[in-house]
Amino acid sequence: FKYYAERPCLGARLRLDGGRLGPYRWLTFNEVYRQARRLAAGLRAQLRGAPGALYDGKLRHFVGVFSPYC
Repeated sequence: FKYYAERPCLGARLRLDGGRLGPYRWLTFNEVYRQARRLAAGLRAQLRGAPGALYDGKLRHFVGVFSPYC
């Protein structure tokens, strides 16, 4: 990971006025990793105190993510 941390990982283009596409805005591997960790922490906070299921002898929570862009 340390070799690629500052390299482009995930890019998106904004639509400009008139429907044209602008330049790519890239997130680095490190930025994507940090955002994924924040999302996971937020989900854990929301699930705190929620009923879970026993899995391998431990209480676990399972989350499904739906996206039309998969």
